[in-house]
Amino acid sequence: MISNLIAGLSILVFLGFTNSYAIYLLLAEIPTPPSQNHS
Repeated sequence: MISNLIAGLSILVFLGFTNSYAIYLLLAEIPTPPSQNHS
């Protein structure tokens, strides 16, 4: 039962990480105007 919980959590973390990474790649593809580039 504990192993099932750990496996479920690791899958959720993995999906969340890949999801945020895909969003980051998509945002990096879009050229941002200099006015909105704060850094």
